[in-house]
Amino acid sequence: ALSALVLLVLIHDGACDDHHHKAYSFQHHHGPVTGHHQKITWTDKHGHHHHDYVAEPHYKYSYGVEDHHTHDFHGQKEHGD
Repeated sequence: ALSALVLLVLIHDGACDDHHHKAYSFQHHHGPVTGHHQKITWTDKHGHHHHDYVAEPHYKYSYGVEDHHTHDFHGQKEHGD
């Protein structure tokens, strides 16, 4: 039974070779976050003090998908100056 299953899988994979397609995706990020920063401090519910920094973001980001088989073509670009 196992050998028959393996044979069916191999036959199926061979028959599907003509239907393979290529899809393409991309993503780009240019940073880092720069500019004037400010230290912030907060206390959590257990009384522990935490520190972090906030800065004005300067970045560029984009992504996209191109799939010719499903005709799925979309993308997004954003930037913070």
